[in-house]
Amino acid sequence: MKFATVFTDILLLSSTLISSTVAIKPRQNSYTPAVGVQNGSGKQPRYEIRVMHASHPRMYSLFILAMQAWQAMPQTDKMSFYQLSGIHGLPAVAWDGVTGPAKAASAWNASPDRSGYNTGYCTHSMTIFLPWHRPYLALVEQQLNSLAMTIAQKYTGPDKQLWIVAAKKLRLPYWDWAQARVAGDSSFPVIMGSSQISVQTPTGWKSIPNPLFKYTFNDVPGANHKTELQMYPVSL
Repeated sequence: MKFATVFTDILLLSSTLISSTVAIKPRQNSYTPAVGVQNGSGKQPRYEIRVMHASHPRMYSLFILAMQAWQAMPQTDKMSFYQLSGIHGLPAVAWDGVTGPAKAASAWNASPDRSGYNTGYCTHSMTIFLPWHRPYLALVEQQLNSLAMTIAQKYTGPDKQLWIVAAKKLRLPYWDWAQARVAGDSSFPVIMGSSQISVQTPTGWKSIPNPLFKYTFNDVPGANHKTELQMYPVSL
C-alpha cells in the first residue's frame, strides 16, 4: 500500500508539472500510416544495388522507373520524393503540417546562418532517432513499392505476371560501400554515377536520365536551399 501511495503521488506530481509547463496542442486532422509494404508478398530481402542490377533485372528496372516517377511527383504532395526525402534532412520545414523543434542541435547552430533554424520533421540529434528511423524507412519503402506496382501493371505480353511478382517483392536497395570491387566497376557503382541509364520500360528498352545520379527540384517558400545546399537546385 505504501508503494501504491508513493506511486500515486508521483503521478499526481507529474500531471501537475505537465499541465503547468506544456501547452496542449490540437491533433492532426489527418495522418499517414507508416505500415511498410502490405501487398501479400511477406518479408522480402533488401538487395545490394549491384546485386539487384545483376541478378534481378526486372526488379532493378522497376526500381529505377519507380524512382523516376517518384521524383516527378509535385513537390507539394506530401508523398513526393521531395517531401519524404526532405523529412530526413533538408529542407528543414514542416511535413504534413507538423514541425520539429524550434532549434536544431548545437553543432547545427554553430553557423550564424543556421541559428534558430527549424529542424523540420526529422528527429536528428534526439534520443528517439533510431526507433523513429524504422517507421520512416517503412514509409519510404511503401511509397516506392506502390509506384513500382502501378508501373508493373503497364507491362504486356506473356511475362506481365513476372513483372507484377518482381514489383511485389521490390524493397529499397542499398549500397555496400565496403563490398569488394567488381571487375570493370569503380568503388562507386557505375549504375549510380552515370547520368543516363538503360532500363526495360513497358514499351521496351530505353535510356533515361538516371534518378540515382541526381535529383532536380524547385525552390519552395520557407525552405532555405541556397544557404544549406551549395549545389542548389541540383542535389547529387
